[in-house]
Amino acid sequence: MLRKLLVVMVLIEAAGLLSAQSKDKDTKKDKPDKYTPKKGTPVRVVKVEAKKLLFTAVPKDAKPGIKPTEYQCTKETKFIGPQGGAAKLGLKDKRMREGAIVGVVGEPKAVKEVHFPYQRGGAKGKDKDKGKDKDKGKDKDKDKDKDK
Repeated sequence: MLRKLLVVMVLIEAAGLLSAQSKDKDTKKDKPDKYTPKKGTPVRVVKVEAKKLLFTAVPKDAKPGIKPTEYQCTKETKFIGPQGGAAKLGLKDKRMREGAIVGVVGEPKAVKEVHFPYQRGGAKGKDKDKGKDKDKGKDKDKDKDKDK
């Protein structure tokens, strides 16, 4: 009798743990992704023509074979960064590249705003010292001191 009671209690606790884990998974899905734009319709950039103030894009979750839409920008079109600051370079911005996901506010013929999300990848300044060796100058000074 005691064994049956113990087995039932263990099964009840196991079921409780499993249900608690499934609730945690659901809440993670509800959190907004910082790599998607906060405002506007999310689209994936296919092509950028900065001279013509034009970019071509498809919906973010589009299946292959969907025809891209051309978005015409104007001089009044605002380009906004992930923290709400203005991106002064507009279509020439490095974040406006093929494959990037941006938020578009307005009609395809007259875009009012383009919102950039946070970028995936490295931290600030990660590529600045690429190819440079900081310790080269220090080693030369040490060699000079040894000769003296």
